[in-house]
Amino acid sequence: MNKLFTFLIMLFCVASYSQLTISAKYMEIFFWDEEKDDWREVIAEKDHYSFFEFNEDMTFLEFTSDKTKTSYFLTNSDYSEEYEYFSYEATSDGGHESTLIVDLKSDLPNIRLVMELDKSPLLIRYTVKHYWFEDEK
Repeated sequence: MNKLFTFLIMLFCVASYSQLTISAKYMEIFFWDEEKDDWREVIAEKDHYSFFEFNEDMTFLEFTSDKTKTSYFLTNSDYSEEYEYFSYEATSDGGHESTLIVDLKSDLPNIRLVMELDKSPLLIRYTVKHYWFEDEK
C-alpha cells in the first residue's frame, strides 16, 4: 500500500509540470502492407479529441481522451534532422511497448504511435489541433 501511494504521488508530480501539451482532433489507424512495403489505406478514422501532456524532461507522457487516460514512460529520445521530428520508445502503464513520433513541423502536424498488433505493425496517427509549451500558458 505504501509503495502504491508513493508511486501515485510521483506520478501526479511528474504530470503536474508539463513542458509540452498537445491537443489532437482526429485519429487514423493503418496496418503495414508487406507486399507494397508501405502503410495500407486507412482502416479506421474518426474525430477523436485528446491531449498529450509531456513532463519537462520529455520522459513521461500522459494521454487523455474521452474514454481513457494512459501514462507512458519515454526512453531513447532521438531527433531526425532529415524529417524534423522526435521519436521515443514508449512503454504504457499497462506494459505495452510502441514507438512514439512527435512531428510538429510537417505540413500536417501529428503524433504517431507505431506498435505490433498480432505480429503486424500498426500505426495510429493523431492530427494536432494545437500545441503549447508551459511558458506560453
